[in-house]
Amino acid sequence: MDTEAARQDLIEAAAWYSLSGDSPAELTGAAARALVGGLDGPALRELAGLPATSSWGDVQSVAAAAFSELGLRFPEWHSDEAKRDALRMLARRYRQRQLSARDLTAWAHANVGHEGPDDLIDFAELDDELDLAEGGIGSVKAVETELAHAIDQLLASCPRE
Repeated sequence: MDTEAARQDLIEAAAWYSLSGDSPAELTGAAARALVGGLDGPALRELAGLPATSSWGDVQSVAAAAFSELGLRFPEWHSDEAKRDALRMLARRYRQRQLSARDLTAWAHANVGHEGPDDLIDFAELDDELDLAEGGIGSVKAVETELAHAIDQLLASCPRE
């Protein structure tokens, strides 16, 4: 992983954490991958070593310091930018077959909805289309093709691969 990919991985993991607020494992794992990818700093090293039982406040404080060291902006809680970055992370996982189309679109439907940022609404709408296709109206394959196109557009704005 090059340094730019490590930065983007860290940004996406921080966005996921700012939206989910659950275990910091995704974020601490991204910090460890960032260190391996060539990024460094005392706060980044501390973030990589935080235990899974760390409080949200502790994680946020250390992560914000690590982001500052790296010249990055920590995602605002539930911001459109955080939703976009978290969706990028999930889209990459879908491409790597670590996540189903249903899981990806359901997350978008729950977290972006039909009133979210214009470039993300398609993902929520695809969840509705999957409901219909699974009920016999339309084709799951056609929805997956549309999902692949939406993912291409989302990831083209921030390539990493």
